Amino acid sequence: MDEATGPDEATPRGRPRGRLGRPSTLDRDAALKAARDVIAARGFDRTRYSDVAEASGVPVTTLQHAFGSLQAMLLESVQRTAASEIAILRDLSTDTTLTPWERLSEFVAGAVHPPDEPDSWLLWLEFWRLAGRDADVGAKAGVIYEQWWDYVAELITLGAAAGEFTGAICATPREAAIATVAMIDGIAAALIVRADGPDHERTRALAMDAIASMLGYAGR
Repeated sequence: MDEATGPDEATPRGRPRGRLGRPSTLDRDAALKAARDVIAARGFDRTRYSDVAEASGVPVTTLQHAFGSLQAMLLESVQRTAASEIAILRDLSTDTTLTPWERLSEFVAGAVHPPDEPDSWLLWLEFWRLAGRDADVGAKAGVIYEQWWDYVAELITLGAAAGEFTGAICATPREAAIATVAMIDGIAAALIVRADGPDHERTRALAMDAIASMLGYAGR
């Protein structure tokens, strides 16, 4: 990479870089979290090794040794973030004492404003863009969306069986799930990913209204 330096050179901030072939101990998860934060702030295409090195405190040469290439490191960071948020969202809605609508409401709220991840939608925007250009990333995006659809389809199936959801689309839970997730994504893209700041509450309210109408939620 064009940012690599000789083994004895120092970083712009004076930190000595590690030696290639003799990397310092690397906390991979922490390095990927630092990369994630830089991507959210700068975008995928503008993130450099030196940015991640500064954010993580890990020498550039250690990052190169661990990940092989800048693109591989950034892709792993974005993909890991996307996959971990799927797990977080599922954990939010596993309380079987709640009705399907209540569980779906929790799921939507978690998707719109994930706990402890205020800039997650900026990462999703980068993930979508990469998935449209890279077949490997696109395949991974497909796996993640299958998890969303399967879980939401499960809730829709339960809600239809309980008489909570009466919309005609509920006869095909997978299609209903795809449409439900698309509503969340579309409204969030309009109201969260914007230069003047996110509007999480309006996004959640609009998404829930649209989903309730589509599913024929009997409580409204």
